[in-house]
Amino acid sequence: MNKDCLNKKGLILLANGFEDTEAITTIDILYRAGIKPLMVSMNDEIILTQCKNELVVKESIKNIDFKEFDFLVIP
Repeated sequence: MNKDCLNKKGLILLANGFEDTEAITTIDILYRAGIKPLMVSMNDEIILTQCKNELVVKESIKNIDFKEFDFLVIP
């Protein structure tokens, strides 16, 4: 595995109604690669997925400096 990948910082931007599989699968693959992206909410702390599952997101987009991150995923 390329060790440079482990130093990358990424964001997963989530909003109510996001597609479950697109977000959760992407997060899982990144974790398996040793990259722990920060999940960020567009709205509230609790986000409802397209299938009405609740996901708790502790970080708000209001507090993010995008310049600190290497990539952004918008499912």
